[in-house]
Amino acid sequence: MIDGLKIYQPDRWEDFRGDIYTTWDTENYPNLNWRLDKFSHSRKNTLRGLHGDFETWKLINCVYGKFYLVVADNRKDSPTYKEWQWFVLSAENRKQVLVPPGCGNAHFVLSDDCTFHYKLAFDGEYNDIENQFVIKWDDSDWNFEWPHSNPILFGRDK
Repeated sequence: MIDGLKIYQPDRWEDFRGDIYTTWDTENYPNLNWRLDKFSHSRKNTLRGLHGDFETWKLINCVYGKFYLVVADNRKDSPTYKEWQWFVLSAENRKQVLVPPGCGNAHFVLSDDCTFHYKLAFDGEYNDIENQFVIKWDDSDWNFEWPHSNPILFGRDK
């Protein structure tokens, strides 16, 4: 397991109307400086990432559909440097992954479309594109495994 990475499986209540579940609360999740929530909606075979910075925590889940998530440890001083893990997150399994600073993440859409959600915790200013690192999805030094060999890519992800 990547150092500092955590997996959460929220409890849910279900009845004939549907279900309800909690994606974050102060009692069961780390008390970090949560500052921003973002959503990304993508179509099948799209790959977004691998992006990260050295200051931001990300709590990732799937609101709609299903995606393959890769988390890569890019912290040179970490005992798990250059290790990576994959997970399948979906609206059905409700799984969440807490990604520590210094780790990059990417998601590949498995369903016809999906909505990726991440909650960001950081101090200071948000580290937008110009302050993030990028690890190429096909970087031979990392040897990532993907469910598709020709994903839909755009911009810095190519």
